[in-house]
Amino acid sequence: MSKYCEDCGCKVYSGRCSNCHEASFIYHEQYMNPDYLGNGQQLTPPDENSDFMRKVREQDASLRR
Repeated sequence: MSKYCEDCGCKVYSGRCSNCHEASFIYHEQYMNPDYLGNGQQLTPPDENSDFMRKVREQDASLRR
């Protein structure tokens, strides 16, 4: 797998383009990463019904196709 997105050329981290899948990237790399804050605690994720989480679900689904 390329380290750069085939669609836009941005860097791909953990299978997610930091540009095309920005919401999914932020959610998985920041909200779900216990080391992100540097103190072993995770950020509190947004409400499941928020526009942000809707976009995360859409982007995650597009990655599985």
